[in-house]
Amino acid sequence: MNNMDRHAILVVDDIKINRNQLAHIFREQYDIIEAEDGDRAIKILERHKDELSLVFLDLFMPEVDGLQVLEYMNENGMIDNIPVIMITGAATIESDVKAYELGVSDIIYKPFATEVITRRALNLIELYEHRIHLEERLNRRTKQLRASQAKLRRNNDFLINALSSVVEFRSLESGEHIQHVKMLTNILLKYIMQNYPEYNLTEEQIHLISNASALHDIGKIGIRDAVLQKEGKLTPEEYKHIQQHVEITHHILEKIH
Repeated sequence: MNNMDRHAILVVDDIKINRNQLAHIFREQYDIIEAEDGDRAIKILERHKDELSLVFLDLFMPEVDGLQVLEYMNENGMIDNIPVIMITGAATIESDVKAYELGVSDIIYKPFATEVITRRALNLIELYEHRIHLEERLNRRTKQLRASQAKLRRNNDFLINALSSVVEFRSLESGEHIQHVKMLTNILLKYIMQNYPEYNLTEEQIHLISNASALHDIGKIGIRDAVLQKEGKLTPEEYKHIQQHVEITHHILEKIH
């Protein structure tokens, strides 16, 4: 969900006057959702996690406390997208450390000044919105890049197959010859990848090399038909001429590269 759809603040505190105080500060800018305990907060998070810009979370509550709510948010992948400000009047160093370990963004101690909590909360919301916006842009760009790479790969495969088919046609080779070369090259490279990790072969490299193997005889394009398609034994001159296809292949692939 787009970060612009996040328009609510969840206030979790077992004391109503504390909830009312925070609701009064932010109700003109945000929809306020209140929870009187941690169990109720978890139920609200389940339903409204995509709408929340911020959670104010009391530390000490009966039954399910603030740290347990944080644990729930961690287990369900919420803590990275919803900033949490812990509100407490009786924290310890141990509880503060635990809260930060669980991903709380800030801790504010009671009693708090309205101006201070307003500024800190709005700064935190803006920071998270900016980060989420950047992540969304990055995800879109990554998808576009992957689509472009897939299209380029298909185009390259098509070009290689087309060029190799020309060679097969001119040299009257079986249409399965190039596929056999590609298949055997692929099998060999996968064996190397599995048994010789020092070569650091990847699946993408194996695909690239296997496809390139289809061009091993592309230089035959430069060999005369009379020699390339001769059925009988080649003369020494003809044999020397057909050997030139290796050098021609080198020149062609060098230009393609």
